[in-house]
Amino acid sequence: MTLKCSQALFFAVLASALLSSANSFAVPSRVLTFDEAAEIALRDNADILQIRSTEESAKAKESQALSPNEPSFSFMNNNASTPFRLTQGASKTYSLQWTLGFPGKSIFQSKQFAQTALSAREQGFEKEVSILVSLSNLYVTISSNNQLIKILQQEADRTNEVLKIIEHKYGLGQASQVDLLSSKSAVAKLNHDLLNATEMSKVLQAQFLTILRKPDANYEATPDIIIEVPEISSSQEQLIQTMLKNRHLIKSAEYQVGSASANSTFAAMQWLPDFQLTAAMQLYSIPNAQANPDLSRDYSFGFQVVIPIFYPVNERNTYRSAHSDQATAEFQADSTRLQSISDLKSNFTLYQAGYRQLKDMQSFLLPATKASYDLTIKSYALGKADYLRLADARNNWISTQKDELSKRAELAQLFNNITLNVGCDFRNKEGPHACQ
Repeated sequence: MTLKCSQALFFAVLASALLSSANSFAVPSRVLTFDEAAEIALRDNADILQIRSTEESAKAKESQALSPNEPSFSFMNNNASTPFRLTQGASKTYSLQWTLGFPGKSIFQSKQFAQTALSAREQGFEKEVSILVSLSNLYVTISSNNQLIKILQQEADRTNEVLKIIEHKYGLGQASQVDLLSSKSAVAKLNHDLLNATEMSKVLQAQFLTILRKPDANYEATPDIIIEVPEISSSQEQLIQTMLKNRHLIKSAEYQVGSASANSTFAAMQWLPDFQLTAAMQLYSIPNAQANPDLSRDYSFGFQVVIPIFYPVNERNTYRSAHSDQATAEFQADSTRLQSISDLKSNFTLYQAGYRQLKDMQSFLLPATKASYDLTIKSYALGKADYLRLADARNNWISTQKDELSKRAELAQLFNNITLNVGCDFRNKEGPHACQ
């Protein structure tokens, strides 16, 4: 029994030493700025690569639609005495056939794929902007949470100082037990909120790696960034007009309409005939097989017209389907345009109202509650204010800080969403995502 316990203790110490050694050699996390994280998030992104592959496929089909049809060559060995013996037979026939589509068909088919490629390209741009907006919103959330941790830590330190004052007063009989317990409860509440905010940091870190598509990477977001809440100088109507010119989602839907329209025209042209050119040469091996004893070979040339006699059954239904697809694309484009305008108006109105609230909070409410809290702490230390008033001032100050931080983060993310609605960085005229 003693030997087994010693062995168990030895292995426990060894495992602890190995873990300690592994932790000491752990690779530190690489802190990424927003630009670095954006580059990683956009690079080798499966969704973007899928869209680009669709674009490349449509471009290849666009070129293929304009290429001529392949001519067909055939050979026949007539009256062969032995199967599969090409050297034996009364005659041999070599023929060549080439089908030419009615002029204009290939042009509209190529246009259909060209519009599809442009639509896929705009979808790729839309996906890029969406990823950047999501990443920016997450950076705002991470920074807001880090700032909240600092606020809670500062207030926990100040509340501990107040607790020491109350404990001193309680020892002198100048403070009640209720004040002492309430102060301890306030410290516990702040520590609990601090723990929740710290745990939230781990959740946000996991979300950060998810956006980067690097769940096992050793990356971290920049811990503190300035949460900017810029004033929007453009009017709502100006932003709508900018959106209609730049929103990739709207342009993608419009290109889909163009693709469906070209396909509809192509389907309507199916009742037009195609043409076939044929040329053949027949060589005779046995004189008796020759139609003309003086000729050992015959040449023939032909021109055929392929008329779709079953147009009411086949091609007409194809046109009806293509026409319905065009109507569907037009309705989808209208819906996309109206929904984009509605989202932009809603976010713009919320942002303008929230921006005024934030300015009012920063210019009046925040400094007023801080001044009240600082004065109440001094008054309580001098015995000129009771604990109830101190607790109320502290709660107002902490609540106001949280509200101001939450409002700034909310408006920063709302501004990012407006950028997504517009489809470009409407504050800049240069850059990869600047407005035109």
